[in-house]
Amino acid sequence: MTDNKSRFPDPHEFEVPPELEGWEEMYPTHHLFSQDRADWEKAQFWYQDKIHAPEPLPPLDLIFQEAWQISLSQYTTRVFCIPPAQGIAQRLVGCYLYICAIAPPPEEIIGEKAGHFEKRVFYVFEHYDELWDKWLTKFKALGNEMDAVKVPSELPKFVDDAKVLPAPTGSYESYDLIEAFDKLVNNMFKGWQYHFEMLNLTYLAYLMFADVARKLFPGISESAIGKMVAGAYVSMFKPEEELCRLARLAVSSDGVGDILTSDKSAADKVAELEQSDAGKNWLAEYEKSSDPWFYVSCGSGWYNHEGSWLTDLDIPYSYRPAVEPRESQAWEENVFYFLFMPRIAVGSNAFDRRSVSGACQVG
Repeated sequence: MTDNKSRFPDPHEFEVPPELEGWEEMYPTHHLFSQDRADWEKAQFWYQDKIHAPEPLPPLDLIFQEAWQISLSQYTTRVFCIPPAQGIAQRLVGCYLYICAIAPPPEEIIGEKAGHFEKRVFYVFEHYDELWDKWLTKFKALGNEMDAVKVPSELPKFVDDAKVLPAPTGSYESYDLIEAFDKLVNNMFKGWQYHFEMLNLTYLAYLMFADVARKLFPGISESAIGKMVAGAYVSMFKPEEELCRLARLAVSSDGVGDILTSDKSAADKVAELEQSDAGKNWLAEYEKSSDPWFYVSCGSGWYNHEGSWLTDLDIPYSYRPAVEPRESQAWEENVFYFLFMPRIAVGSNAFDRRSVSGACQVG
């Protein structure tokens, strides 16, 4: 092994703890460092991707990671052709994900890409509202397509007679399960394709805006530039807004706020709410908000085991009042961050209650 005191460890030489022996057998070979690609891999700067993969990756979740890597690299390199961009590469070491930004291509390729870039990117900027509406329509259609996938509720002990006689149907629940999985994976890949259609151009627009701001206003702070675009509406904050709406309704509904702030389980709270008209009304409003706005990860958002507010009701039902009423003033005259203050951290999807104080202003 070469001396590594003056450099970062070489992943081709790195030794994992004995307890991890054989870890690489869980993953496809193209996601592993290898000797046949060593010259190229050694020339890159690799760093652990704690944003997209803060924990060791179960093999199933690598599908999700690979999907965004393919789409990001495709859009920057071949679709919108950002001249120096060549996408990123991914590798695994000891079950952790590492990525690198691929070095720019030769000058002649940069020049070739520049022509495509100017024609395509600025057209999108000039027609953004129109293209956004089209994008949102097809993304919602993809969601409906995914929602329509039928997953067998169970694998029967014996196939029903009607599927065998008078002639076998030819495929059964085992195939239905495989087909459903494949459809969901394909929809997820397509979702990431759609995702990067707008995302990187939005980042690029911000970088261009920031560059112009620095030239026009020498010495302007990054904070000042950020505040100039802070008024944009971002739909990812909609779940917070819906919780605020439900908070206002709860404290103005007879007995509902007391039930929700109790230490009971979500199931017990629901059962108690169903005993009154006010509680039933609140539950109906909760259902209106839950789809699609409560598809919020209970963790980082990158792992299958984390679940969401839809699958773990104790999270949205186990929050606490953030502000008590002042003296004799009614609840409605106070500022609410949330009726429900999180008991747990939710990783990169964490909602800082201070960030939405304005959205929850009442009165």
